[in-house]
Amino acid sequence: MTSTAATGVRFPVRTTTIPPEVGSRTPPQYDTWEVVDDLDDLRGPESGVLEVPLAIHWGPGRRFNLDDSARRLTAYQTILREATTGAQLSQLLSRRLLIESWRELRLPPRLRAGWEQAHPELVGAAA
Repeated sequence: MTSTAATGVRFPVRTTTIPPEVGSRTPPQYDTWEVVDDLDDLRGPESGVLEVPLAIHWGPGRRFNLDDSARRLTAYQTILREATTGAQLSQLLSRRLLIESWRELRLPPRLRAGWEQAHPELVGAAA
């Protein structure tokens, strides 16, 4: 059953897991990432200050001004690397901002490839 929260996000958000690399020495919990199946599920804020949950960013400075491109890139890189559920991705990322920022994001190659395979529109995204 799918329900809608006050933010308009459908739960559960369907995701695909990018599995660990074959032969990787990294424990699987640190070498897997989630990819939403539908970019329209990304309904996070598009401006203002985003406070990233402690479960995703455990260091200092968990508040990111989305109107500052450098801070937005840092927030999005962290969220894409560390989010463990579709709900986290959908609540924190904006479809529009992800597409606009995609080329500038510094991501592990397998993470980038997984998102681009699931969402070919990211491949041609302008920086």
